[in-house]
Amino acid sequence: MSGFQGNAPVVFRGVSFVTATRVSKDPQVGTIKMVDNEEYVFAYNGGNSQIVPTNICIPQSAMSIATVTLSSASGAGKAFGICKHATIPTASYGFLLRRGPATINGGANASFAAGGSVGIGDNGLAGLGAPIYGQALSAIASGASGGAYVSMY
Repeated sequence: MSGFQGNAPVVFRGVSFVTATRVSKDPQVGTIKMVDNEEYVFAYNGGNSQIVPTNICIPQSAMSIATVTLSSASGAGKAFGICKHATIPTASYGFLLRRGPATINGGANASFAAGGSVGIGDNGLAGLGAPIYGQALSAIASGASGGAYVSMY
C-alpha cells in the first residue's frame, strides 16, 4: 500500500519504467519514489554495461551522484542502488531500489549467513567487503542468489 508522501513530487511512472530518452513527463534524475515502503531513485546508467536485476550500482563520479555504473571492484565505492525490476541498458534511465527487500547475487567467493552483512562485490555482484549496505534474509551460497534487506544512501 502506498502512503502519503508529503511534499514529494508526484511520479507517474512505475518502478519498472526504463527509457533511453527522457521526456517532460518523466521524473528528473535523482527523484525519489516510495512504493509499498520501498524507496527507489531514478538514475542514469552512465557505465559501459547494462544493469540487470540483482546488480548493485555505485555513483559513476562524485560530480553526478545519480549517474551510476556497476560496482567494479570488491569494496570499491559506495552503494547507490540495486536493480530490482527491469534491466537498464547503457545510456538509459531507470529506477534503482535504495531501501527495502531485494534479491542479490553473490560473487563466486561470497557466501552469506542468515542475518549476515552484505557489501559491494565485483561487477555488480554482492560481496563481503565494506561498505556494508544490506543484510541477508537467509543463507546464500557462493555464486547464488537470495533475499536481502538493503539500505543505501
